[in-house]
Amino acid sequence: MLQSVKIDNDKRSIAKFTAFIGQVSNEMQVLGQYENAVNIIIKFINETSNRIDIVSFPVLYLMRHSIELGYKFNCLGLSKYSQYFSHKILKSHNLKLLHSEFRKHFDIIYIKFPNIPIQNLYQDFEHLYKDTTKLIKYLGEDESSSFRYTKNGKDEQILKGTTIVEMLQIKNYYDNAMQMMSFIDVIEWYVQNYTH
Repeated sequence: MLQSVKIDNDKRSIAKFTAFIGQVSNEMQVLGQYENAVNIIIKFINETSNRIDIVSFPVLYLMRHSIELGYKFNCLGLSKYSQYFSHKILKSHNLKLLHSEFRKHFDIIYIKFPNIPIQNLYQDFEHLYKDTTKLIKYLGEDESSSFRYTKNGKDEQILKGTTIVEMLQIKNYYDNAMQMMSFIDVIEWYVQNYTH
């Protein structure tokens, strides 16, 4: 276990550790903060002699939760273009369900706006969607307590004692998932610039 970090109580440190949390004004900023947290931890592990084992559960939880948030935020944002919305996503922690709901929005928009030249975007989406499908299998498709606890609500062990994951591959899938979560900006740009 790493020792607690001692931080000087000088003006520079106080300024650095003062968080202006009230300025976080939208959900995509929250998603970005989760992504930053994952990247900061991975960078720390890469630059030190520590192994990922010392933070694997929190990192996987941050990844899982950011994917969940990304799907919810994207589905809400894309609903104004797809005219489709399912209320079941709002309280769901089921990544498989959220993944398929996100897909519905993308497919509806692709069909609904045939004049938008998004064929290349669609091909990129397919690649990223497949990688995210793989990621979800690692993160637990429908087990919301994955990486928050070792046991689920039924007091059953979530992971087998022999479970091993390749975190670099998971990180690559995660990076692709985060790239896919930014498609809402691209879709909004296409819709605004090709439908008026």
